[in-house]
Amino acid sequence: MVDQCEEALALDPDSAERAEFFDQLVAFRARGRGVLVIALRADRLGELSTHPEFARLVERGLYLLGAMTEPDLRRAIEGPAAQAGLRLEPGLVDLLVREVEGEPAALPLLSHVLRQTWKRREGQTLTVAGYAATGGIREAISQSAESVFRDLTADQQAILRDLMLRLVAPDDVGEPVRQRVPRRSVASDEGHSLLIERLVTARLISTDGETVEIAHEALAMAWPRLRSWLDDDVDGLRIMRHLSVSATSWDDLGRPDSELYRGVRMARAVEWRDRSNPSLPPAEQEFLVASADLAAVEQRATEEQVRTERRSNQRLRCGLAAVAVLLAVSTVAGALAKSAADRADQQALAADGRRLGA
Repeated sequence: MVDQCEEALALDPDSAERAEFFDQLVAFRARGRGVLVIALRADRLGELSTHPEFARLVERGLYLLGAMTEPDLRRAIEGPAAQAGLRLEPGLVDLLVREVEGEPAALPLLSHVLRQTWKRREGQTLTVAGYAATGGIREAISQSAESVFRDLTADQQAILRDLMLRLVAPDDVGEPVRQRVPRRSVASDEGHSLLIERLVTARLISTDGETVEIAHEALAMAWPRLRSWLDDDVDGLRIMRHLSVSATSWDDLGRPDSELYRGVRMARAVEWRDRSNPSLPPAEQEFLVASADLAAVEQRATEEQVRTERRSNQRLRCGLAAVAVLLAVSTVAGALAKSAADRADQQALAADGRRLGA
């Protein structure tokens, strides 16, 4: 069972990792030892054409799953409540269904608001008053996130902002899409690790130990503060994400100078860092420092080369001036010699004339 298969399509289309992933799924199905079930967002279906063999598998077993109907939503609320021995106050299910029906992220929103309603239950009964106290379908996520944010110190709030901007990215049309990032890249010290655990407890993000991601894109849509962060500095977000990938690659390859930033890219990254003052993981900080150091070394080398070339040019100009002087002297000397020779010829000719006359 592969859920949210569209995350694999977020990888570089030419990457070996992406090709290997789909090749392994095709190989698994070819062995015939089990059933392969893929859950994929409908708007990403066309992107499977870059993997023809896998696309043919999907074509043969395609099942389009529409939005949940009212009976489906009722079963999603009443079934788990009955299994847990909970009672639902009359009118609560109707209210929940009416508010969540037609929402693009109905299940994550419903899941979160039910949990918040359960926290405000009366005995074993989920009540309308408890639901109203959550703020409603969309406000429940926003209230949970905002409550966590307000309880943090200023430094922790800055860390939370940087973390969320790494976990959410706008797609081609500007809609937020969650990103899975390695935990080691964001849990670089005890402070970051504790904050991640706090967000996991609040069910705002999830982690499998190796990676971290937000619970659902619904968080970006329902939490105005996060949406404003995404809209504040679009160019800065691109720089941050490129920096994260570049620093990770640089670290994995043994930190060679060939992977460091240079020129305009380094200048823009440093300018963004100084302007935004983000809470960067150690690897990214060291990457920028190493890039700046390399740039300084290359600048000094360039300046030394310029000085060397300037000295060479000065010597060349002096040499050319000396040659020009010698050429001028030679020209004058040649002219004088020719004039003397002409006078000598004239004198010889006059002497020959006198001799002939005599």
